Amino acid sequence: MRIRAASAAALAVVAALLMLLACTTTSHSTSCSGGTCVVKLTGEQTLDVGAAEERPLKVGPIETDAVMVASAGEQAKITVGQTGTVNGMIVRVVSVSGRDVALEIRFT
Repeated sequence: MRIRAASAAALAVVAALLMLLACTTTSHSTSCSGGTCVVKLTGEQTLDVGAAEERPLKVGPIETDAVMVASAGEQAKITVGQTGTVNGMIVRVVSVSGRDVALEIRFT
């Protein structure tokens, strides 16, 4: 009985860790051309964007229809389809689906 209880407890810990990792995994891809970058990302994160001069961009929190973006002490909450400007970057939120976000970024 003790072995069975210990196995069950270990299994519960492993399951909890896997769930935590699934919720905190982040990824992103960036494609820049002609002064515009398209960024697709999963999860809140900070990334560097720009073709000639990279600038840090913090993305998050992510809401159902809006995203908070910040850079160099400036921040903007942008709803889907709208634009906001932070640190000389004009950011448009293309889409939000759960933790997945698509952004279009132009530089001023």
